[in-house]
Amino acid sequence: NFISVRPDQDSLSFMAPKARYDLKKHLITANDVQYIRVADALITPDSMRVVIGKNAEMRPLTNAVITANFVNKYHVVHDATVNIAARRQYSGNGLYDYTDETGKAFTIHMQNINVDTAFQTYARGRISQDEGFQLSPAFDYFGDVILHASTKDLTFSGSTRIQHACPGIQRNWMNFTGEIDPKEVFIPVSDSLMDADGLPIGAGIYLTKDDPFKTYGTFLSRKEDKDDRTIISAKGLLFFDKKSNTYLISNKDKILQRDMPGDIVGLATNSCIISGDGHIQQGVDLGQVQADAYGSLLYMSDSARTNEHV
Repeated sequence: NFISVRPDQDSLSFMAPKARYDLKKHLITANDVQYIRVADALITPDSMRVVIGKNAEMRPLTNAVITANFVNKYHVVHDATVNIAARRQYSGNGLYDYTDETGKAFTIHMQNINVDTAFQTYARGRISQDEGFQLSPAFDYFGDVILHASTKDLTFSGSTRIQHACPGIQRNWMNFTGEIDPKEVFIPVSDSLMDADGLPIGAGIYLTKDDPFKTYGTFLSRKEDKDDRTIISAKGLLFFDKKSNTYLISNKDKILQRDMPGDIVGLATNSCIISGDGHIQQGVDLGQVQADAYGSLLYMSDSARTNEHV
């Protein structure tokens, strides 16, 4: 059992069944090291070899494997370069495999792996737009990725884009931040939707603000004007229903069971119909007349026609 007596290393230790001592070079080469426990992580050296130089300086580990944390073992970073400074402090970088619902793996480069003030491992990575990364076959993604060792799912903070070939409905990027379960992707949709360029996008059916008025539909695509009036829209979570090939936005209960209360907006990728169900706003100022309507709307993108069922 090798234990450092340097005060600033806080009794950093590891087990090794055999080691070589070089007194001339002041080196200890420990072999068959299964892992080194640092903070909440288990760090496995490449070839299970650790080299310690003068003044108890551990040489950086290359091609190492980080398992964090050692209790739940939610996350594994491989091909890592790791600098171990003390019993509860290390830093490095490495590769993380995100596996989607189909079993396809996408590799994320975690440039910053470190330990927070609670001695919990975190890591940050960046996915560029040209990498072709997907949260699932239904959602493209680029942006930042954050790993917290105590949390099973990664946090994504960037932009996503849906997959469809519907005429008249642009495929814009939508900004979001949230934890993503790769086996069942639900993406948070905020009240104020913006694309990657900071321009407003919508999800629903809208009425133009100027006469002559017309209705049009969007689904995570840019509004014709940021001041256009909402007839029906939804917020909450974005989900792709594989059975109906439809993207849906609503609260999770409404998505999973349609007779639950709430507003829901969908885009059927086969028919390119935008549907809305819930509270229908008038879109115009009726003066002293007040009216609340609830029902369903369908917008046919190919014919730019809206059908209403109240």
